[in-house]
Amino acid sequence: MKIFKGKGVANGIIKGRIILYLAESFINVEPRRITKEQIDHELKRFDTAIVKSKKQLSAIKSKVKKTLGISEANIFHSQILILQDNVLINKVIKYIEEDLINAEYAVVKTIKGFVKELEKTDNTYLRERVIDFEDIKNRLLKNMGTGLYETEFRHTEEPTIAVAQNITASDSIELINMGVKALVLEKGGATSHSAILARAMGVPTVMGIDNLINTLIEERHSNDTWDKCIVDAYRGKVIVDPDEKTCVKYDTRIKNLLEKKKLVCEGTALPAKMTCGYEVPVYANIGANFGIEDITCDGAGGVGLYRTEFQYMLRKDFPDEEALFRDYSEVLKMLKEKPVTIRLLDIGGDKFLPYYNHPVEKNPELGERSIRFLFKNMDILRTQLRAILRASRFGSPRIMLPMIASVEEIQIIRKIISEEKEELEIEHIEYRREYVPVGIMVEVPAVVFNLHKIAQYVDFFSIGSNDLMQYTLAIDRESTAASDLYTPSHPAMLEMIAQIAEISNDKKVELSFCGEMASEIKYIPAILGLGVNILSMNRSNIKDAKEFITKLNLAECKELGIKLRKAHTSKEIENLLNGFLREKLKKLTGV
Repeated sequence: MKIFKGKGVANGIIKGRIILYLAESFINVEPRRITKEQIDHELKRFDTAIVKSKKQLSAIKSKVKKTLGISEANIFHSQILILQDNVLINKVIKYIEEDLINAEYAVVKTIKGFVKELEKTDNTYLRERVIDFEDIKNRLLKNMGTGLYETEFRHTEEPTIAVAQNITASDSIELINMGVKALVLEKGGATSHSAILARAMGVPTVMGIDNLINTLIEERHSNDTWDKCIVDAYRGKVIVDPDEKTCVKYDTRIKNLLEKKKLVCEGTALPAKMTCGYEVPVYANIGANFGIEDITCDGAGGVGLYRTEFQYMLRKDFPDEEALFRDYSEVLKMLKEKPVTIRLLDIGGDKFLPYYNHPVEKNPELGERSIRFLFKNMDILRTQLRAILRASRFGSPRIMLPMIASVEEIQIIRKIISEEKEELEIEHIEYRREYVPVGIMVEVPAVVFNLHKIAQYVDFFSIGSNDLMQYTLAIDRESTAASDLYTPSHPAMLEMIAQIAEISNDKKVELSFCGEMASEIKYIPAILGLGVNILSMNRSNIKDAKEFITKLNLAECKELGIKLRKAHTSKEIENLLNGFLREKLKKLTGV
């Protein structure tokens, strides 16, 4: 048994088996000479891989057809046809029989030849098929694995735990969509998009375990270990090959957590009313439509952040208006008249679309992302806005604009909304004719300094502390090396929140807080004390947050806010926050 310690960024406990999700640098297929007596064995390995790959692709095709549609499913049908191509099959067989090389290298050599020819053509469609051949190569190699590690999933009842160096949000979507129940990463932090996505989808995740993959591979070489694993994201632990005593202990913990979850609805519908009588609205942050049926059970008064990018990342091409209309309608119908704040497509940075040719940038977080991406792709923007407007008749939507830096950007969006409403009228398509509020995510420092002017053009503000902190402190939110400096307790961050709240109050513009800070109990008194009156957080944190708020007094929180603004260092702020929390817990428990 080996125990690895990292940082839990999405709570939960999973007991299952490990698969390694390896970068290409880990997979190096070398030519291996074979004897004539080994030819039949290599041919059989290749044939078995073909059969297995076709079966897997057929299953994926069926699943995608049901969930995303026929056009997306046809992508996998094309790959099945490639696997049935006699030219490809015969070339691999020829390399094995005549060159006396192993099946893996014969596949790599064959696919490389096909790719080289496709890249020469002027036909865009054919050039784009290169990725299909690469996918097929990887699938065949996985299905001819030596048993050292797995990068393919067996569909068993036993949960699968994916271990990787680092993954993008797109990788997270792919892994979770394939059935992974927990993630363990060597790199990354609590505010990375992968971590946020994992929390939104309820997937326990531990990050920050250096050199884990190499350690596991070395162990596998020596004694064939790590078939079993326990991920305890509450404690940031990853237990490889747990002994029987540990397994029994965690079986009990998992059972207790499941029983507690069944009772979680009790009391969550009660308001988050402070001891002074002041009520704090608490909303949910959601990613696409995952678990929307549980939002009411979680105790959310609405949706404060609906991350729409996941609907794009889950697909093999841009979703059309009808697909988006169905998704938005489903959420609005479920929430009825409760507010649902729909953020426009926030893509770019570390969130890439596999089917879009993103520009290569030195600093993608500062480049073509979010609203800038949408302005360069107006057809995508208009399609999304039309879908929201059409779905608006089923509930109470609000439109939130990401990464806004100027008044002009808001004016452009408002003009497009008006134009699309006129088009819907002309086409006699139903939509909610009542006014749909438009607001912005406050996450670019430039906006904070111009907020008193911007307030005239919006209906609400929502503080996105993750990116606001990244851009204010000049620290990459994904950086492991600088993770200690990426802290909400920086005096500049708290002063910024206070100034936003003052302007919001002065201009009578609704203000909410939807960054990861709102999910941490110790920051809630500070956020409320600095003047924010609405919180939006991960669904799993809502019950505890509401219970904690009922023990707070607004005057005490405001007094804390004054002290925080006078502090000069992050350490002073941390001491004030921890001291307030200790005192509050002491009064509640008497200890």
